[in-house]
Amino acid sequence: MARSLLASECFAVAFATVVECCGSWDGVDVKLRAVAFQVPSIISTTGFMTDDYLTWNPAAQAVIFILFFVGGSSGFTAGGIKVIRWTILGKQLRNELRRILHPHEVFTLSINSSSGRSSFVPVVASFVFVSMLLVLVTTLAGALAGLDIFTAFTGALSMVGNVGPAFGSLVPTSNYGALVAPLMVLHVRHAGRTSGDLHPAHPRRPCLFPPQRNSFPRGF
Repeated sequence: MARSLLASECFAVAFATVVECCGSWDGVDVKLRAVAFQVPSIISTTGFMTDDYLTWNPAAQAVIFILFFVGGSSGFTAGGIKVIRWTILGKQLRNELRRILHPHEVFTLSINSSSGRSSFVPVVASFVFVSMLLVLVTTLAGALAGLDIFTAFTGALSMVGNVGPAFGSLVPTSNYGALVAPLMVLHVRHAGRTSGDLHPAHPRRPCLFPPQRNSFPRGF
């Protein structure tokens, strides 16, 4: 999964840099340095910022927005849904499409050359559903607090995934101190962090994936 994460970061950096330099390649080194720092910062949910991405090209801003949904890699302390879960859902979607074309064939889901992982799909799908539901509820709470809909939505994504900054009034140069419900912010951030910690490494917490031979790495 580390290769998938690295490939995602490289593609995002290259694409955002190209669209940011579209029309003029003056100062490409400065733009590349800014993008190359912001992309890993968003994916790893460290929250560090060296540039205000709201001043970038809209297409480059769209890259940052999409990265809010990605998250880190398996075993990382990063927040978000994480690459491994998107990989599982993507492979399951591929199998379902292939099953439509070839209904009599048997398709298995394999991760890291280990097959027979289809039993993880319902759990992963449930995790993604709960995460998106929490985002929607938090978006509604932000809208009721007076935020515009896009600021409320990206702020909810940021809080649930522990990303850090968002868009609108929650830009990198601002903070969440202006919100009228700071306790809600703390609660949502804690819920987002706790949901990502449900794995066999914590015996006192609910175990989403029973320990077994050749199982996924910790933090899955």
